[in-house]
Parts: sequence; C-alpha cells; structure tokens
Amino acid sequence: MNKASQLSTKVEKLGGRIVRSGRNGNWHVDGIVGIFLRVARWTPGEKEHYSSRWSIQRRGLVDGWIVAVRLGECNESILDYLLVPAACTDRDAIRFSENDRVRLGMSCFETPDALLRSLSQRLTKLGRVSPTRPARPNKQLRSTMTKGIGGRARH
Repeated sequence: MNKASQLSTKVEKLGGRIVRSGRNGNWHVDGIVGIFLRVARWTPGEKEHYSSRWSIQRRGLVDGWIVAVRLGECNESILDYLLVPAACTDRDAIRFSENDRVRLGMSCFETPDALLRSLSQRLTKLGRVSPTRPARPNKQLRSTMTKGIGGRARH
C-alpha cells in the first residue's frame, strides 16, 4: 500500500471523506480542505556562497496543504518530507531556502509516516467544530472590586 493510500485510509477511519480530483495528486477532504501532492526540486545557489533552493509548483492550487517530497542535492535522492500551507504565496511556484522554510510555515518530517500523522491530526482538528466541554481558562480569574470609602480594595 503506498503512502497516499495510507493517508486516505487514516482520514476515512477518522470519519473524513476524500475525493480525488484529476490525475495530478489533488485531493479534497470533506469538501473543506485541499491536499496537493508535489515534489520540491533542488537547485544550487546562483553563486558558490549562495544557499541551495527548492521549488514547488503550485499553479492553480486553492487553499489547503501541499504534501511535498523534498529532493536532495542534484535531485538524486529524497531529503525529507514537507507539509506546506498552500496559501503561503500567490505565485505559481514556491521557491525557498532552508532559512525561508521556517518563515513560510513549512513543517519538515524525516519520514512519510511522521508527515501522515501530523496531517491527519490537523485534519481531525478541522473536523471538530465544537468541543464537548467548554475550554477552561488557563488562569483563574481574580475578582476585583473598586476601592470603597475606607480605601481598601478586595482582591
């Protein structure tokens, strides 16, 4: 079973529904979020002391997540796996260096399984519209009263 099928199975087990659109790796989960499978291709820096860069084609993608396989030097092997917000730019391609990766909100994973776990957790959170119990405040609120005639305040 390939990784795309594993992701599909995990999402469906959580109650989601995946609809594949086209042959280019576009999915829509519950009609809410798009998942797009892409490859991040490596290019060397323009000069010797410049950083390497990667690019991901995003032409025609709507908001959602890009699941990208990032290739290593000379595009000969897999470096890691990225989860990229599709809305991080409105251009046809996302070009980034290692330093840009964090700034653009890209999450990096060493294995496809780690990426799938993170993506399925994010999709599960999207499906939860309202929690069963209201969230408790982090700090207990102090009641304060204005100073009375005697000049004392109650805290």
